Amino acid sequence: MPTGPQFYSGFLGYQRLALMSQSSDYRAVPETTANEMTRAWGKVKIKGDGDDQLADRIVLIEKRLKKLKVRELMRKHIECEMTFGRSQLAISIKGHENKADVPLVISPSGVPKGSLQSFSHIEPIWSTPSAYNASNL
Repeated sequence: MPTGPQFYSGFLGYQRLALMSQSSDYRAVPETTANEMTRAWGKVKIKGDGDDQLADRIVLIEKRLKKLKVRELMRKHIECEMTFGRSQLAISIKGHENKADVPLVISPSGVPKGSLQSFSHIEPIWSTPSAYNASNL
């Protein structure tokens, strides 16, 4: 029996949360919220004087966002965050597969322009928010 104002006394675990998400009653809130938050989406705007080059640039950015499926990824990210309590996105950058400590700065010394490959969603069961050493040394 819980002894505090909370409904559950602690973290239920990802397995139980995944099982609970099979119920449409539990799943309806995260799905509806995620769908509504990404339904209208947004518009890309660039500050300028209405130059045609800027309009062309906006079209290119919107096409790239669509190709990377950013809207669908954000919907899934929101849904997972509400279902499991956390969610992560990973960025894939060309030439930086083994360079986790390189800052995400678009410059010659950081991440070169045009090297963004993709974004992906990582479900929380595959990661941990705490430090963990799995070496056998």
